Formats: sequence, C-alpha cells, structure tokens
Amino acid sequence: MHRGGHNGRKSHALGARRIRRIEQGDSQMPTIDVAKQWVDDKAAARICGIARSTWRALVASGRAPAGVKVGRCRRWSAEDVARWMQAGAPSAREWERQEGGKR
Repeated sequence: MHRGGHNGRKSHALGARRIRRIEQGDSQMPTIDVAKQWVDDKAAARICGIARSTWRALVASGRAPAGVKVGRCRRWSAEDVARWMQAGAPSAREWERQEGGKR
C-alpha cells in the first residue's frame, strides 16, 4: 500500500532536475557555506587532546579562545581550535590579536 501523496517517480524527476541545475551553475539555487563545523567543549577538548575539564579551565582563565555563545551554549569553530593549537596555544587575547586581521 502506498502512503503519502508523493509519486516516487515524480519526486525523483524533480531531484534529477535540481541536480542538473546545480551542475549547470544555476544562479537561482541557494548556496550555503558548510565549511565551518561548530563544536562543543567536549569536541574542542578532543581536538586538543586534553580533558573537557582542562578545556573549560583554559577558557575560563582566558588562555583559550572564548568561542561564540549560541543561546545558552558556547561553540567553537573546529578549524579555529585546530589552528589555535598549531599556533602554540597562545592566550585568548594574543590569539584574537593574531586572528584579528584574518577575518
């Protein structure tokens, strides 16, 4: 028994048309930047190879990037955390100074 109002073939045809439009560079199609992956404190700590509690202590003391507040949660760009580590884990103030001209 078929449920729902969608014809499987019609839905597939619409998807195929969208793919063709994307491949042909249709400017009508919306584009989004999915390059930045935002992570929580647990994932940020994992990127650095440290405990979550250590990451939280670094952030609280101003020795790690502050991240971005999203509602009641704080998030960090995974790419930024990795670059921060590669830069030698400078203080948050020094990191902002270094990164200020790059944004």
